[in-house]
Amino acid sequence: MGRDRTVAAKRFSPKERAGILKRIADSNLTNEQKQVIIDRLALRLMEEPEIVAMEGFARRRQVDVGKNYRDNGLTAEEAPFISDKREFQLREVKHDGSVEYVPLMENKLTGKIARITGDIDGLYIITPAGTALTAEKHLEILRDLWKTGWQNPETLTWIKEGEFMFKSKEKILAKHAPGGEPGIEWSPDGVERAVYINLKQSTLVGPRQFWLDVVGGYTAR
Repeated sequence: MGRDRTVAAKRFSPKERAGILKRIADSNLTNEQKQVIIDRLALRLMEEPEIVAMEGFARRRQVDVGKNYRDNGLTAEEAPFISDKREFQLREVKHDGSVEYVPLMENKLTGKIARITGDIDGLYIITPAGTALTAEKHLEILRDLWKTGWQNPETLTWIKEGEFMFKSKEKILAKHAPGGEPGIEWSPDGVERAVYINLKQSTLVGPRQFWLDVVGGYTAR
């Protein structure tokens, strides 16, 4: 996020990277706090290939933000890809001697080009028993959420290069373990609950084969 809370990406020179690491090392933060900042820096550095992709969208003046629910375990027959093409621009903004790349995309509600201010990442969608939804029900809910502006399907059923469980996914879910950052669960009874995810007590085999142990939620033991 940029200083005005606008989504922005940036290329870092070797000198800038070294300077950032030195400031972290020379700070009075604890080792744990320093590691959190270093992990965040690593995420920012991973944005650079995305800048290349955005430059391509800008040259074509268009991006397809359609939903490919096969990334969440739904087959092409269950959930055909739905195209959603929008006008796209990439603005270069100079800041403190460097350049930030600010993506601009068509807002379908207004028909105007607008800055991107963030997205919504859901953790899980489960049955009241903590198990997987049918493919039909899963798709129905995902499409309803898409209409309300939920850009990304939930993390739990995310599949990456054919793998159901992988390091980055486990890391995201583990952040919400007991003692970590709670999530908010919108439950069938209409109550919003602060919840945690206990991966050690969960059974996670595939997008249609799992039981999620939610601590403090509607499905809590």
